[in-house]
Amino acid sequence: MLGVRATVRRLQVAGGAGVASGSMRVLHVWLPPSYGDHPDRVYPVLYMFDGQNLFEEGATQWGDWHADEIATRLISEGAIRELVIVGVPNSGAARSQEYLPYDVGRGVEPHGDAFARWFMGEVVPRVERAFRVSTRREDTAIGGSSYGSVISLHIATRYPEKFGGALLESYPPVRPKAVEASSYFDAITAWPERIRLGVGDREFGASPDNADRNAGYVAWNEALRDRMTRDGDDGVNFVVSPGALHNEQAWAERLPGALRFLFPVD
Repeated sequence: MLGVRATVRRLQVAGGAGVASGSMRVLHVWLPPSYGDHPDRVYPVLYMFDGQNLFEEGATQWGDWHADEIATRLISEGAIRELVIVGVPNSGAARSQEYLPYDVGRGVEPHGDAFARWFMGEVVPRVERAFRVSTRREDTAIGGSSYGSVISLHIATRYPEKFGGALLESYPPVRPKAVEASSYFDAITAWPERIRLGVGDREFGASPDNADRNAGYVAWNEALRDRMTRDGDDGVNFVVSPGALHNEQAWAERLPGALRFLFPVD
């Protein structure tokens, strides 16, 4: 792996949603190579969920996105702007509760709205006080994978004045029990200006037995793209990766393209 001349800092925050509302968790904040050399400079920022899977190889059983190595390489090549990446770890057993804003009918009580309020009231202000990150909408993006992409889009569209970009990987086909998916998306009135939507064509695995489910996963994301662009918005970058599974390796492979789209050099 590429040698990384950058820093991952730790920042403790309290709270969450659902059964995790009284918990403590530690943010993983990646600072770009020039951060320490320019004390008056502010940087664009990307907030990412499942943050324990972003930077540290071997930190979890799922692997990691190699986001630090990838961002460092792209910055050194002049391909993207320097940015700060904030990894917000999930709460473990309460992950689905926190990341779902609607009932998917799987016995999970959704607390996505409460999580969004906590994130905006605790995490974002804490980061902005501790690090030199831009507060401008056009410099701020949010993202995640699977259920992490669900809560990312939910927060981005509920707080459109804050987020100009969204990174949505493997957005899962949702079949809400209490809220129809079409009604949920039709109620969205403001989309981020830049949306990177990525999916693999083998999300459920490469077995032929999963062919129909895999096709359905892609079709769901195609429909989501169509809904995002229905009002003439051309700010959606949609990618289907041949052979890609539902895992960190696939998301890491698509990350360079996502960063180029969300944080292009001016």
